[in-house]
Amino acid sequence: MRIDPDAWLGGNVAKKLKINFALSHIIILYWAITDFTVWGLLVGIASYVFIGKMGADIGFHRYFTHRSFEVTPWIRRYLLWNATLIGHGSVLLWVATHRIHHAKGDTDEDPHSPLHHGVLTTWLRSWTSTNKPNMMLMKDVMRDKEIVFLHKNYFKVFYAFFSCLLIAWAVGNIYPLLFLFAFPNAGFFHEAGMVNSIGHLWGYRTYDTKDNGRNNLIVNFLTFGNGLHNTHHAKPNMYTCDIHGKWYEIDPMKYIIKLIANDRSRVENKV
Repeated sequence: MRIDPDAWLGGNVAKKLKINFALSHIIILYWAITDFTVWGLLVGIASYVFIGKMGADIGFHRYFTHRSFEVTPWIRRYLLWNATLIGHGSVLLWVATHRIHHAKGDTDEDPHSPLHHGVLTTWLRSWTSTNKPNMMLMKDVMRDKEIVFLHKNYFKVFYAFFSCLLIAWAVGNIYPLLFLFAFPNAGFFHEAGMVNSIGHLWGYRTYDTKDNGRNNLIVNFLTFGNGLHNTHHAKPNMYTCDIHGKWYEIDPMKYIIKLIANDRSRVENKV
């Protein structure tokens, strides 16, 4: 069963999410022109790591998509809401799309393969007219009432959060909007773009996978551990791709996962 994401959510999902991405870049550019500080940039990078990557990389990707570790119900709820509020779409739709990427990697059914859609389109992708998630891959998350609720009401929830940040800017300063939305949103936007495009074209291959995934150390450095894409496609259910003991294949996010996972031995036994 395939469900058009626009019909499922109501409204034009692709355009709304691209507006989110554009807004995050405009806000950062405005701040850089009017009130740039080095400390602000450093805090912005930190917010990308500890908010954007917590929601999208650890939440969307490693936890909800691949179920590569377990957490307590409260940590799970934190990851769910963090992933919802960064402005990259609902957990349900994101997971559906990424599971298709793994099932149909670098075929014409892959929603973001640079071999079929080009580097620029893949980098700038969000939801497109060809992005039709297969809900048969979503039976586990479809049973979760909170995930389904946040999916059906995604833009209402996100716009309420975004409105609060705008009010905070109007009565105070731009920093809540900058650090709670703009940097996390824009940061993971470019992380996903790099991984999905460069990570399928340039780099080295440790495993002979059906797709063209590559390990790229530059992407891995820039994304704080998300550039070992060939290893990830070979072993998608591992919580980290830092599994070969090579000093240059690092994944700083694995330490956060070890910290929040409620079954430490199970996490370590994944490797």
